[in-house]
Amino acid sequence: MFHSAVIRLTLWYLTIIAVLCLLFSAIVFTIANHEFQRPPGRPINQKLSEVQTEYYEDFRSRQAETARRNLLQNLLLFNIVAVSTGGLASYVLARRTLHPIAAALEAQSRFSSDAAHELRTPLSVMLLETEVGLRNTKASKTDYAAILRSNLDEIRRLQQLTNRLLALSRNEKLPMQTSSVNTIVSSAVQHVAMQAKHKKIIIQNNTNSIALQAHADSLTDAIIILLDNAIKYSAPKTTVTVTSQAKHRHIFITISDQGIGIKAADIPKLFQRFYRVDTARNTDGTVGAGLGLSLAHKIIAAHGGDIQVKSTLGQGSSFTIALPLHK
Repeated sequence: MFHSAVIRLTLWYLTIIAVLCLLFSAIVFTIANHEFQRPPGRPINQKLSEVQTEYYEDFRSRQAETARRNLLQNLLLFNIVAVSTGGLASYVLARRTLHPIAAALEAQSRFSSDAAHELRTPLSVMLLETEVGLRNTKASKTDYAAILRSNLDEIRRLQQLTNRLLALSRNEKLPMQTSSVNTIVSSAVQHVAMQAKHKKIIIQNNTNSIALQAHADSLTDAIIILLDNAIKYSAPKTTVTVTSQAKHRHIFITISDQGIGIKAADIPKLFQRFYRVDTARNTDGTVGAGLGLSLAHKIIAAHGGDIQVKSTLGQGSSFTIALPLHK
């Protein structure tokens, strides 16, 4: 789509250049032709005999015709060079003109994709819990009430996530409050507990109660994204570990899995929006990978932090969130 728009704009630029060249050539040729056809002054005619005058006019006519032909050739060559050079310049200018628009449209499209991916996570949890409840013929009212309460929590999370997405799309500054690393991580672990249980994956929360300035809901969403990816790309009956430590005026939250790892060539691109890693990494059969990581990275960046990735094929991956420690 971008390429076709560039071509169309290039053609418009090229048409304008061609019209201007033709107008310029027509004006130059008209003025020059008028000069070629202008008769010589009377003093010259008075000094020439009748034969000499006829010969002079014939010579001048042939000279004017030659000059006219040379002028046409030069103008044609000029137009060819101008249109060729203008075509290349038009293409470059068209790309530069449309690039900001294309970038904005691409950002909007990718943000929509990320939003859809993150909205799918709580919906998947509700779907899984509801299916389990319907299959359990011996479920009591208490069991059904627990499922409804869990679904209600996920619906609230959907509302919060929608608000976070809108805030991020508008580049709004997130309001920060004092919170605890353990509290935020525990909330995130609770949200993915059903997914982990479905794959018989154990989540070990070894974080401590380090105080930090953060937007708790958004930071929870970012950790949920990382936990969701850790579960998704880990084999059943493995362990996902979450640890935290304060060091060098930063708080480090590390999420480690025992999956099959990530290729070194893919790591620098993980947080690019809409980038998909090798689908062979996915152990649960779902399509797509890393769509939410760009959103997680944006949330962490809004907190003044960063995410680092270490991975070894066949052993697993570790995602470390580094946040500034405000005192």
